[in-house]
Amino acid sequence: MDGSSPAAQGRHTPLWQPRILLVEDDANLMLLISMHMKDAGFWVHGVTSCRQACGVKPADFRLALVDYQLPDGDGLEILNHLRLAAPALPVVIMSGCDDSGLPDRVRTLGARAFLRKPLHAADLDRALSHLEASRLVGEI
Repeated sequence: MDGSSPAAQGRHTPLWQPRILLVEDDANLMLLISMHMKDAGFWVHGVTSCRQACGVKPADFRLALVDYQLPDGDGLEILNHLRLAAPALPVVIMSGCDDSGLPDRVRTLGARAFLRKPLHAADLDRALSHLEASRLVGEI
């Protein structure tokens, strides 16, 4: 998987599909998450670095799934960028780091959820369901 969008590959994103920004430097994990999200009806745009993540237009996405440890920085840099550029965009931070204070720290900084690696499909589905329910309540 090269992380490029369908549009960049000559394909167009269906307008009805919710779009997710996935920031993950592990190619295998990116592929697994992307396949799971696509099976759930999402269109996934994958990038592998802070630089690439900060170069996308956040308003194009309904959700950002962001790895905490990246080769050129950390997920908090991306979280800060996204919170400034698109305050309503839900950001979920994912990490295998054993820092017990990290989940609270990322939520304090504006992340909607924290997922511990290794990821399990059920955990990802629960987080997505919770975020979708929160979005629907906010629209009422």
